[in-house]
Amino acid sequence: MEHHQNNVIGYSLISWIMLTIISSVQTCYSYVSVKFGTALRMMILCIFLISCGSNEGTPENPPTVKNDPQQEIQQPAETQNIQPNDNAAQVYEPIIGDTSVDIENMDYPMPSGRVISVLITGIDSRLGEKTARADANHLVRFFLDSGQVEVISVPRSTYADAKFTDPRGQLIGNVRLTLGRNRYMKEIRRVTEVNKIDFFVEFGFSQAMGIIEIMGYKDNASNALRVIRSRKIYAAGDKQRSYNQGQFIRQAILRTFDYTDDLMGQLGIRAALALSTTNLSYDAASYILDEMRAHGFSSNTTERIWVRMMPKSGYNLKVFDYDSSNISNIEAAIESKVQHIVGKNDRKQPEYYANILRGLLAKVEKDTNKPERVIDSLAHPFKQKSWIQIQNVNERIILRDKLCYMLVNAYNKKGKTAEAFEIVKYIEQEDEFRKSGTMK
Repeated sequence: MEHHQNNVIGYSLISWIMLTIISSVQTCYSYVSVKFGTALRMMILCIFLISCGSNEGTPENPPTVKNDPQQEIQQPAETQNIQPNDNAAQVYEPIIGDTSVDIENMDYPMPSGRVISVLITGIDSRLGEKTARADANHLVRFFLDSGQVEVISVPRSTYADAKFTDPRGQLIGNVRLTLGRNRYMKEIRRVTEVNKIDFFVEFGFSQAMGIIEIMGYKDNASNALRVIRSRKIYAAGDKQRSYNQGQFIRQAILRTFDYTDDLMGQLGIRAALALSTTNLSYDAASYILDEMRAHGFSSNTTERIWVRMMPKSGYNLKVFDYDSSNISNIEAAIESKVQHIVGKNDRKQPEYYANILRGLLAKVEKDTNKPERVIDSLAHPFKQKSWIQIQNVNERIILRDKLCYMLVNAYNKKGKTAEAFEIVKYIEQEDEFRKSGTMK
């Protein structure tokens, strides 16, 4: 990654709830400079952090990891002919299919002591849709006393009782849809064999796009999202996709952790929380970061963070390098294999999402004298931050302002001034990030 890309923020991963931006944010913003981008890389990590639980009865000293797949990072196809020398790291050729990374037979660390478990869920809902199928499921565990992190990735196709009459629908991703968050979290605990999930973070497509932009993929956020959601071209299918997402989280944590302890980092934490549906608190996030740092975790301690799959996978899986500069190469390799399978995808067209949002707003505009209808139609698209999927920045802002203006007026007409205030504060915050050059 180039130097300026190394100094870009990181947020990960994350259906999103509004937090009021406290007055200190306004003070922080006056300090925005080149340093702004550097410090805000911490955002993705803080989305994972919450409060403490316990993990008892496991060995104090972790065993050695055999054939660590975390170190076998594959490079884009364009680099495959580069011959490594004694002074250069080995370059791996990406293969769309199985590789020799055998994660089932690895020995993973088993740290003890205080631990927090945070469930990261990607919600599969299109613009304006209110469905909540769990498309991505990752339990991130922070071991405070040993400064270690475990990412447990659960494929969405994992069996669970979702109360479907069709057995093909009995999947853990559908439990979130049909039975709600609490039952879904219970199923995740069962599959991962973890006794307690302390907190949750949920996000949809648009929110993920915004976070990925801030992570340093400003010009290719949609490409990065497609890469980590792709599954059809892999022999391991959904298992490989889930593992890819776990690796994306791992790499983001490593890239961003060392930029979480200054003034601009604090601003970034608050901004990340504003994008999430989560019960994470700012104070708890800061505490966990300090504890991890005090116990030796840093961006350089790559051996202290790993990805596991639950249930165990019998497939050999691959590991990609998700550096922003590699995304287009990875996507091109995927596209060359998948094109004949899925055919043309209109969602890749720049106007696709803009047209959907334009149509929705035109329809709602006719009902502005009926605030209940406006709220019913626009509250969820606002929660989704639906405008972020629009690539043209000017159009994105125009449609965002139109949506928010109608929604604020509707809330005020119904006497819901707190809801209206949250929308106004969020717009102010998003505009600050845009002015800083962090977001498109």
